[in-house]
Amino acid sequence: MIRIACHVQDYYFEIIKKYFAAKDYYLEKFNPASYDDIYFIEINSLNDLDKIHQINKYPETLIYIIGPKDFHLLNECLTLGVHLYFENDDLENSLYSKSEAIHQQIFSRFKTYHYKNKQMSFELRLAQIMYVESMNHKLIIHHDNGDFIEKKKLIFFY
Repeated sequence: MIRIACHVQDYYFEIIKKYFAAKDYYLEKFNPASYDDIYFIEINSLNDLDKIHQINKYPETLIYIIGPKDFHLLNECLTLGVHLYFENDDLENSLYSKSEAIHQQIFSRFKTYHYKNKQMSFELRLAQIMYVESMNHKLIIHHDNGDFIEKKKLIFFY
């Protein structure tokens, strides 16, 4: 599941919610204590750029900005590592027109491995797998959340 945090007005939150209303996304209001995969942040002036510094992020985290049509502000956002900038007066159309780029970014950054054993089946984020070892026809997947053992040969790990 991909976690999306929104630091925006309710109006923009509803537009984003409509766009990401799939079961693979969990949409929530911004919480400075949590780590999320994608951030939508509303910025209206250079003073608001501190919002970008307040977020907790992983190396693969995507940051999307909603702001005014202001070249200087856009340039500052890009120097801070923002991935996409949406003009606030045309957010819905921009989300639609950039949907291919958005989904490509999400797909390339949040690849998963389908883990399965007798009791459970779920997705492990590849970026959080430290290493995989093979022993006696079993895979031991060393992940940030612990070790997972799967009865499978290493050549079938993909």
